[in-house]
Amino acid sequence: MNVTLGIDKLPETGEFRVSWIEDGRYNEDKSYYTNYEIDAVGTLLSQVKDEIVRGSKVSISGNKLTSRLVRKYLK
Repeated sequence: MNVTLGIDKLPETGEFRVSWIEDGRYNEDKSYYTNYEIDAVGTLLSQVKDEIVRGSKVSISGNKLTSRLVRKYLK
């Protein structure tokens, strides 16, 4: 299985969403919503680790928000 994870900020609610894309398809059931950016980053990293342990091929989205937040909290 190929999984891509990324963070988006929803303009309608201001929530952060950790998006789960599995084999090229968005999976709402596995996506995660939070009001806190640090929670979104922690969840993304935890999901990456869990999927690597399961043997999935995992990548992190290269979108600007995901990149900025991961760099911010992994300093």
